[in-house]
Order: sequence, then structure tokens, then C-alpha cells
Amino acid sequence: MFNFGFTFNAVGQRSTKGPISLITPSGLGAFVIFSRASTAYTYDATGDLVSVPIDTPRLDHAPSSGSVLGTLIEPASTNIFTHSVARVADWTFNQGAYSDVALYPLSPFPGMSIASTGASFHRTNHPNVLLQSGVTYAISIWFQPDTSPNFRLSFRSMSGNQTNWGGTFAAPQALSQGVAGTVSSYDQTTTVGGSIMLRVLFTPNETTDYSIGLGPFSETSGASLTVLGAQLEQATHPSSYINTIGTSQTRAPDLIGTSGLNGTYDVHVTYGDNTSETFEAQTVSDGYWPTLSQNHVKSMTAKLV
Repeated sequence: MFNFGFTFNAVGQRSTKGPISLITPSGLGAFVIFSRASTAYTYDATGDLVSVPIDTPRLDHAPSSGSVLGTLIEPASTNIFTHSVARVADWTFNQGAYSDVALYPLSPFPGMSIASTGASFHRTNHPNVLLQSGVTYAISIWFQPDTSPNFRLSFRSMSGNQTNWGGTFAAPQALSQGVAGTVSSYDQTTTVGGSIMLRVLFTPNETTDYSIGLGPFSETSGASLTVLGAQLEQATHPSSYINTIGTSQTRAPDLIGTSGLNGTYDVHVTYGDNTSETFEAQTVSDGYWPTLSQNHVKSMTAKLV
């Protein structure tokens, strides 16, 4: 059970035979109490990335379509990157031509253009971060295609070793592996507005500072893309966006539990991908919550047995 910092008696004890709705596709039911000690981000029905206030549940949507995924329930996580919004004043560059723009294809990100001036390595990098050898990190980068048909995500250690990932937008792949570290998986999503959210898992081979950056991967002068923002988490799965301005930031956990239900219930859960599972004969009292296998919950019901 979670300690929410408030009493469940505020809701009051209620009795019901069920089935009752704990979560619906539109949000939380009356028998559920929620808390989160920080703001957090979610995708809205237009595919935009929006901030949600403290202690407010997040109804998340698929960024590629705007369809409802359900209530997003996440543990705490930290964005190690200190400047999550890409701007010329805050990021560094391996040559190329660069400038701030004001596109705002996603609400937190005005955008920063990076163009090749004749070499494929030209890119912009988030300022160096210390990574630990053998530890898995989840990297999320948001960017907007422009005149380049390609992109390259680069991980470069201070010893000069480098691992690259990218190629064409349609078929990214390992361009070099196993030098600075290994990219073990990736996921690429195109948002409703045409931005790309690229997420990869990276395990470094060295304990040292790394630069992590993105560029148009082209020898054609003027070939460009627009970098929006980035996130780095020590995790085996990327989480929702965490905004940072000059220092790393932690998103507080989503704390959730039942209130006003007592008894033995079958709890049925439908996740954001429409798979489901049933937790049979659960002893339910104030603060109960099942151990879920996914973070998006489209619906949850409890039936008294």
C-alpha cells in the first residue's frame, strides 16, 4: 500500500457489490484516490505534448494518432540531461550550420535547426554527461525532418570512441556498434504533427563523460533537420517527457489506490494496447492496487466475489 499523505476517510466508506469502474477510458472512478508530487507530461488528443499539474492524473494518447491509451501510471524517473529543450545557447556542435527556430511542433520545443556544411558527422550534442560502463540508459530524442532524408544519433566517449545509429528515416540501423557502447533496441514514432520521437537503449563500454547528439548525416551542404529536445534516463524502458532547465529533474511517482472498498474482488484490467488480465480474489481495502504489467490502463473494474 502507498502512503498518500492524506486519509482515505475523506472519501468515506462505501459498500457495493460491483462490478464497479475504477478506471474508465476517460479517467479515474469515484473509488480511486491519486497523488503525484510533481508536474508531468502527456500527449493530448491532438498529438501535442502538454504539462499536467501536480496531483492530477494523466489521460494519455497515442502520439501517432491521438487515440486514447488510458490513464498513465509511472514510477519516479530522472532526466539526467540538464537542458531538455534544444537551443543554441545550451547545446554544443560538431561543426555544421545551426540556428534557433520557432516552429513549436510540440508545445515544449521551439526547435533548433542543424544543417550539414559538407560532412556527414556535422551534428548538435547535448552537453557532456557522465555514464557508467555496463549500465543501461534510455535515450529519447524528439526532432523534425527537414531537407535531409537521413539522420544519425551519435554516442561519443571522451576517449574518442563512438557508436552511431541512424540512416534513413524509414529504416534506421546500427551504423557502427560496440566501440563506445551498444544500442540494444529502438522505437521510432511519428507524431500527428509530423515530429519524430526516437527512443533507444544504450549501454556504454566506458565510465566517462559522453556527448550524445543528432545530425542530418549528409555530405550535402544545406541538408538539415530540426532537433527539438532530448531525455536521458538510467532505465531499461523510456518514460514520459521530463522538462529540465539547467539541472536534472525528477518526475515524482504516480501514487494511486482504492478508497471506500472492502472485501474480496476480481479485478479486471484492460491496458492501453487492449490486452487484458484479471487479478482474481483480491483482498481489497483502502490503498489497494494490483501490480500492473503496463503503465497505460484503459479500464479497470472490480467485481465482488
